[in-house]
Amino acid sequence: MSQLRSSSPFFNPGPPAEVGQADVEIMAFLKERVEGEILDMGGGRGAYAHALQECGYQITLAEKNPTCLEEVQRLGIPVLDMNVKSWGDLKGMFDTVILIEVLEHVEDPLEFLGNILSCARKKVLLTVPCNDDFEELFRLGLTYNHIAVSDHIQQFTSRDITQLFEKLGCRYEIHKGGHLFPQSVFPILRKTMKKHPAAELALLPIRLLNKLGVLEKQFPVRIFAEVYPSVKAH
Repeated sequence: MSQLRSSSPFFNPGPPAEVGQADVEIMAFLKERVEGEILDMGGGRGAYAHALQECGYQITLAEKNPTCLEEVQRLGIPVLDMNVKSWGDLKGMFDTVILIEVLEHVEDPLEFLGNILSCARKKVLLTVPCNDDFEELFRLGLTYNHIAVSDHIQQFTSRDITQLFEKLGCRYEIHKGGHLFPQSVFPILRKTMKKHPAAELALLPIRLLNKLGVLEKQFPVRIFAEVYPSVKAH
């Protein structure tokens, strides 16, 4: 697990998703696995809390940002202000805790995840950006938008995430999703673009075919995990 800090203008803060912007794949993951009373920890402006509430789930959002808390309250979603609440206040209070694109913003992910697990009676569902292929993408002059942000402190690979769960003694399941472009097309495109700037337009049909699912996709952009607070079997 590495840390990335940059003052480069290429890296900008990643704003929380707004209502109506919930990722389709993340929502499918959540709806398949959430149970009982749900806590959306670090839920920002309520994109996922609102989408789950619309599906009939009972959900509370926890956040530190006062503006986000006000926006979510106006949606009719119960909120917890983490500026005044302690981890002890939340211990064992919820069946499922969801942690959507939050862990990469945390200084001490091991301690934070331990506290999150203490809040859950049944499970924690989390997603983080996947950096398994970051070096290869960087070599080709490419990366994906949700990694190139200044407020991501941690850069997780699937191995990093697995090691976190192992240190905490958790039972867990992980998989990777949101796959992007095939590897083979990019060396050719990069050589072409060096010869003429306008050749970058060659990426457009590749992006379209990728979006339509015509091309075989190789680079996962997100890690999904289901973690259980009980100690793993030996």
